[in-house]
Amino acid sequence: MIKDLNTELKILYQDCRKAMNTKALGDFRPEDLDHGGATSEPASPQRKLHRLIDFLNSQRHNSSLRSNPLFFKSSCLVYEFYDYWGAAESVARDLWLENEMKLLSKELQRPRKIDPALLKERIRLISVYANGLYRRGQYEKALTWLGIGEDGLKEHNISSPSVAGGLKYIRAKIKRQQGYYRECEYLFAEASCCYAESAESRQSEEGRLLAEQKNALALGGLARSKARRGKSMEAQAFVQAARTKLRLTPWHLNRAHLDLIYADIVRTLAGTDKKKLGEAMRVARQALVVFKATRHQRLVYNATFLIGLIHYYSGDLAQAEAAARKVSRHAAKTKNIRWQWNGLLLQARTQLKMGQRNLAAESLAAAESLLQDAPENISPDQRAECLIIKGEVLAGMGGNRKQHYENAETSFRAAVKILKKGRADGSFVELNQKTLGWAYLNLMDSSLQLDNYVEAAGYFIRLRALDEVEPKWLHEKAAEMKARLDDFRDAPFVYIEERQLPIKDQEKDLVRKYRRRDLLQTALRLNTNDRDRIGEERNISDTTVGRYLREGEVLPSRRGRKPKRER
Repeated sequence: MIKDLNTELKILYQDCRKAMNTKALGDFRPEDLDHGGATSEPASPQRKLHRLIDFLNSQRHNSSLRSNPLFFKSSCLVYEFYDYWGAAESVARDLWLENEMKLLSKELQRPRKIDPALLKERIRLISVYANGLYRRGQYEKALTWLGIGEDGLKEHNISSPSVAGGLKYIRAKIKRQQGYYRECEYLFAEASCCYAESAESRQSEEGRLLAEQKNALALGGLARSKARRGKSMEAQAFVQAARTKLRLTPWHLNRAHLDLIYADIVRTLAGTDKKKLGEAMRVARQALVVFKATRHQRLVYNATFLIGLIHYYSGDLAQAEAAARKVSRHAAKTKNIRWQWNGLLLQARTQLKMGQRNLAAESLAAAESLLQDAPENISPDQRAECLIIKGEVLAGMGGNRKQHYENAETSFRAAVKILKKGRADGSFVELNQKTLGWAYLNLMDSSLQLDNYVEAAGYFIRLRALDEVEPKWLHEKAAEMKARLDDFRDAPFVYIEERQLPIKDQEKDLVRKYRRRDLLQTALRLNTNDRDRIGEERNISDTTVGRYLREGEVLPSRRGRKPKRER
């Protein structure tokens, strides 16, 4: 009887694998997972998958069958398929996985020999379990289980590129969300190598195709991480390689997902170029058609968010706001905090541009409340983004203009501080130059609005020093800011008589020299120690020194009195 069950399992597994690697996969729908395949043709992928699902469910507690590695390999295949199609969560599935993890943990702690082939497939199940935890935002728990799986492979000398690649792939996704971009990119590259090695060793065409599509997803993840920290050109190269790998495979959802990453990278390189933004919109909408046809809700709203971003940079603000609202509302219903947060921030930025300042403030407040509710789900650089957008909202408020810009500067500086300070666990935030450049742009803008030209030039210098920032929209904004500095440079200076300079003789030449040059050159060349000495001498700020250099104002004395004129 057991032999018959093992044979039946092998046949069901092979049938299912073959069916899932055919063009017929495109006819599959997520609801087919809930209907038991009853409405499908007998030879369809849906029916074959459900035969396997029914068999596994009926034999969950069969101890003899559980000693067959194929039992757990088949379970991994089914769970990966559920995730691929974005099927609704199931309490029964999650409970079974949770129990399996507890049993595996206990067995790994026992000092007895375990069948390596069986252990390999049970460790493969860890990556499926950790991926579910990642989807729910339970990052630390997922990392703990991934560590257990990696230790199990090492301690029992199990060599399996596909299992090792799966563990690295999930760990890389978590590290990306936590803001450890360089570690994330290293892990994606390692996962890609593992999958490539696995593809070379596969005997069957189905196995090779499965390994190749996972390799493509790892390259896509690497591209997404590089794009997030501003290395858009490198990101584009990696995602194009990934798209090429999937061009002739039946995994159309993964192809569309990579297309979405490509469209986002094109958007960052487009700036305000209508033609390039149009190309990004075309690719994103094609991906959305695939996601809607397969009713994959999570990817539908990922694509909707990107389309909203493209509308935002194209100037179609009403459509951008509608897309952002749709994403935030859906994410709230499904309790996906990360995407709810993304939607609310895009909503706030769009409403601010439309002049709806109060609505923008409300959207921002809702996003800030999510930071407190789910600290693990939001990375440090994403928190910095929230503070930058908060500053933009404050700067756009009516009323006391000076006060609003000063409050905005406080928010921008807090964002820079988050990007540069250490984490609570003693590690350090990896510098996201794209987000840092965005913060410097806003600080430069607010400094110009407050006539703090020395500070504005200083932020421009810092921005220029960032060598990894490639998104075109950021460079276009920087060019606009520099033009404003250049306008100031060309303005006439007010000269004053030397006897009005309230500083020591040795400093007269310094100030006289620099007040006759444009301020941008002043900021570039004025020695920091000299500037500090001028400020400390009369207890004044850099801002006042800059205004003095620009307008020839008399510096205040320590007690706020005007100095006596020299005879």
